[in-house]
Amino acid sequence: MRVLRAVAALAVASGTVLAVPATAHADDVRARQWYLTTLDLLEAHKEATGEGVRIGLVDSGIDPSHPDLEDVVVEGEVFGQPTNEQGGNGTADAAILAGRGHGESDGVLGVAPGAEIVSADIAGARQDGQGALVADAIMFLTEKKVDVIAVAVSAPADEKLRVVVQKAAKKGIPVVVAASDTGDSALPYAGIVNAVGSDKDGKPAATDTPVPGEGDADTIAAPSQDLPMALPGGEYGTGSDTSFAAQIIAGTMALVKQKQPELKGEELITAVRDTASGRGKFDEELGYGIVNPTQALKAGATTSGGAASGGVLDGGNTTLALLIAVLGVLGLAALVLIVRLRDRSHRLALLAAPAAPGMSHTGAMPRISTAPPVASGDTGNMPRISDTGTFPRVTDTPPGGTPTPQTPPYGQNRPGR
Repeated sequence: MRVLRAVAALAVASGTVLAVPATAHADDVRARQWYLTTLDLLEAHKEATGEGVRIGLVDSGIDPSHPDLEDVVVEGEVFGQPTNEQGGNGTADAAILAGRGHGESDGVLGVAPGAEIVSADIAGARQDGQGALVADAIMFLTEKKVDVIAVAVSAPADEKLRVVVQKAAKKGIPVVVAASDTGDSALPYAGIVNAVGSDKDGKPAATDTPVPGEGDADTIAAPSQDLPMALPGGEYGTGSDTSFAAQIIAGTMALVKQKQPELKGEELITAVRDTASGRGKFDEELGYGIVNPTQALKAGATTSGGAASGGVLDGGNTTLALLIAVLGVLGLAALVLIVRLRDRSHRLALLAAPAAPGMSHTGAMPRISTAPPVASGDTGNMPRISDTGTFPRVTDTPPGGTPTPQTPPYGQNRPGR
């Protein structure tokens, strides 16, 4: 059901939208953004705002002149027949995704107010041809090298869509789709997050009857009911739509991407999925649970394997360093043991081998006589060296004369001693 002029332009095939009169003032919109408190988004914004991150938005077009969207939409493309209408649903989604509000605390503050949006407008698509245009829009955004893609319109599961989602996944771009806006079931492809809605009490939104889907996709929940929203022409309203949940999840990924820019695709999905309220456990109504931006920012550091000051990785790095040190010590000990075993094996091999002639098994060289060979009939003038290793006393024998005794060293064998 759609009522009032303020939301007449919201004629898209997505969830139910209810609006307050167009006289709603910007100064009370922020106070009605209840999910800023339940998701602790203001605390998350102390860590990241999505600055430097580009988000692709497949929707019904955006009114970029809205005060909350100043300088947010940086480029875009129209698919299908252009229309003269400024996208109502697209404007609402864009503000929830990356709205910057205005003034000190007026207007809609988005989940990732520092991010930029690349718009893929399919407002002019007929329902029966919308699936093909969604695939074309995703391909366009992939080529534009956005970091995250949010799809807020219906798209049936078909081969063309599967192929373009796969291409986005290979580029490290996760695709977040409003689950109840995808026909009879959620999209089952790897690289996709099917978004489902929740209310203020953390229960499934009344407007949703989502089927989380089977296959390789993940399903995550986020607030989608009774959310303040920006409308074309600078107006505001309140609405309920599963596409709002998709924007909150995509915005959370943008926060993580800013803090950990090396994370891509499945790593971003893992950071958001594993820190949702389900803590890794799947529920048929809320999927893996309601998104938690502050915890996702911490988990992003863990997923990347990099250090984050004050984050959960400080302890992880210490553990890793200790593990490396222990492995190094063990490796050195193993090397020493191997060398010793090789040395022992070598010695045992020597003992087991037959002894060579003149060699003992001890490996010692045989004793060699130090006496030089003497020719027959020749006494020689060289003294014989005893096996004791001491040199004999040598006498000087003049040629043809009588040997003259050598004077012993001082103090040895002298008369009177």
